[in-house]
Amino acid sequence: RFLGLEGTIGNGVTLAVGLLGATMLDGLGQQVAWGFVALFVVALTARIISFAVLYRLVDPRPTLEIDTGGAPWSRLWNQRHTMVGRFNVFILVVHLCVGISMPFVAVHILRNLEVSYFMFISMGVVSSMTTMAASPLWGRLADFRSTQLVLSMSVVLLVLYPLLWLVSGQIWYLFVVFGTMGTVSAGWNLGLYKFALENASDEQQPVAVGTMVAIVATGMFGGALIG
Repeated sequence: RFLGLEGTIGNGVTLAVGLLGATMLDGLGQQVAWGFVALFVVALTARIISFAVLYRLVDPRPTLEIDTGGAPWSRLWNQRHTMVGRFNVFILVVHLCVGISMPFVAVHILRNLEVSYFMFISMGVVSSMTTMAASPLWGRLADFRSTQLVLSMSVVLLVLYPLLWLVSGQIWYLFVVFGTMGTVSAGWNLGLYKFALENASDEQQPVAVGTMVAIVATGMFGGALIG
């Protein structure tokens, strides 16, 4: 439930910033490229500030010795026959496939369907709102039943998601698609993080989470390049 609440807060901030940025981009007209430059500069500044804040946080368990588990590639290779190792391969394949489709979504909506920047970001807002609403519910389900159930339900919906784009290009329908994706993403992301924590000791949890994030990023990056 804590992870679900954390996701809700993060998506709330994303929602507010997204609306502000979309309004600015739509108002710039032919100068929209400078708007993107300004947004990226603001994003960079925000991340630097976040780093400074995180650096000043107090470690709640300073005596805990982190088990790094060796080099990342050796860790993955040695775990290939374990449940965690098979899980890592699974999420790599899932995000590789998801990454292949991602570059086409924005192009299809903005160019083929001629949706404005404001409407495009508004769809993202709907996705964020459904994520905010669904995250605590997924968290409760994971607490009362199991993380595996949350992952199983969300991954089935995740792989069916691309088929939704074949149904219609109407604006109202696109909002439904984005809302569905927000709900699915909430369960999938929460399940991944919780699974990594549950299947690692206290000393290995940072490495387990880091490995999971790296695999997800590698899959999305590789898929995007292929796409």
